Amino acid sequence: MKHSSDKIAFGDFQTPHELAQKCCQVAAQQFGLVDVVIEPTCGHGTFVTAAASTFPGSQIVGYEINDLYRQRARRAVNKETTAKATTSIRKQDFFAADWQRNRDQHDGSVLFLGNPPWVTNSQLGVLENKNLPTKSNVESIRGIDAMTGRSNFDISESILQTLLTVMRPGQDHLAMLVKTATARKVLRMQWQSGAAFSHASLRSIDAKKHFDVNVDACLLMLSPGKPQRSKVHVCHQSTSVDKKPTAIAMGWHDGQLVANPNDARATDFLFRANAMAWRSGVKHDVSRVLELREIDGQLFRQDGEPVEIERDQVYPLAKGADVANNRTKCPERRLLVTQHCMSESTAQLQGRLPATDRYLQQNREAFDNRKSSIYRNRDPFALFGIGEYTFAPWKVAICGLYKRLQFTLLGPIKGRAVVVDDTSYTLGFQTKRQAKLVHELLTSAEATSFFQARIFWDAKRPINAQTLRSLDLESLAKHLGRTRQWEEVFPRPTEQGLALVD
Repeated sequence: MKHSSDKIAFGDFQTPHELAQKCCQVAAQQFGLVDVVIEPTCGHGTFVTAAASTFPGSQIVGYEINDLYRQRARRAVNKETTAKATTSIRKQDFFAADWQRNRDQHDGSVLFLGNPPWVTNSQLGVLENKNLPTKSNVESIRGIDAMTGRSNFDISESILQTLLTVMRPGQDHLAMLVKTATARKVLRMQWQSGAAFSHASLRSIDAKKHFDVNVDACLLMLSPGKPQRSKVHVCHQSTSVDKKPTAIAMGWHDGQLVANPNDARATDFLFRANAMAWRSGVKHDVSRVLELREIDGQLFRQDGEPVEIERDQVYPLAKGADVANNRTKCPERRLLVTQHCMSESTAQLQGRLPATDRYLQQNREAFDNRKSSIYRNRDPFALFGIGEYTFAPWKVAICGLYKRLQFTLLGPIKGRAVVVDDTSYTLGFQTKRQAKLVHELLTSAEATSFFQARIFWDAKRPINAQTLRSLDLESLAKHLGRTRQWEEVFPRPTEQGLALVD
């Protein structure tokens, strides 16, 4: 598929007719007949024509901003004899429309149906495109998280949230093709705001087959209901559009979105927000300069060029794949760490480590070309994810990108602490006894159950710091009868409950 600017701007992933027809049939089976079917972003009209044949007695309304697509949709409708009297295609910018008015002009039940754009706000921002919702920090994301990517969202997420605010509980329904991650975000925000659903399910689709994209996607089906007193809400899932959703996809438990609310409830005694000081690894964005190899005592860049610098700030490096596969030796890989903390000036390197300073200055352009806003107004050779914890001699690490719970114990190599890149998270310790005990606790069956209830394995980065930090290790040690050992290894309580390197 060609990712031209227009394709990105309008989220141009047109739905194959067969898939649209199947989605409409499933919606009819689940929700029954409705008075009106609305396709808010109808594109070439595939869903509109499929809905016309599936809901012959309903009024079908398609909205589209793109003039060319709207013409194609009208031609598609005109080919369907059953659609002529009940179907209309109208021009409308979704984000400029009054959706409350659009909904209220229909007295009966409404099904919002379709395939909203699979594109993010950051992609549209780069294109300076106007097909973009008004920016707002609805999730109250703190500044540093917003800068490092958590504020990015799919346009479909904004579309679904808008529609859900105007839908009538007990009367309206929604069936939309979205990324599974988008469905999860939408449900979390809805449950967080106190919303309830009489039906919530997602049915997996083969996005590679239908849209030629490698992403987990689904048909999200929702029927808003009246708010319930229960703290637990559940969304079920199936492995295909054809199958009935029976397995639990996610749920809302005690103010948190979890993978399985039943298992989360069973491990509640281990939950405490920010119980552990997990830290992300070093973010540098200039791997061709800073990632080195040491062979027979000589340092080399990845392109094979030898590097002559002091070793004072060169450390063994464990990449995410090393951590995920329990490779602890790091025989060759090294990382030049330019700072000991983000506030440290690298200007002092000129007098203290002249060869290192000279090497950095020779590669200044690579640092200046870094795009991330986290480096703005900072030292020219600044890194991110640097602190005392980076240089802790002992660490327990886990890679956030892999779909398995692999906690790896990392010890010093030739007297130098092993550092990790920003795909991994670590807990840092001063002694091997501390690290070994924590590693044993994290690999226990109880810890595994705790994490399995809270991790979404289909996510791009399934393991995140927030989930890792919520496991209270001290409570786990007590539960496993290891309180005495815990108190011996961690005699001084800290704010996080661990005497670890922060």
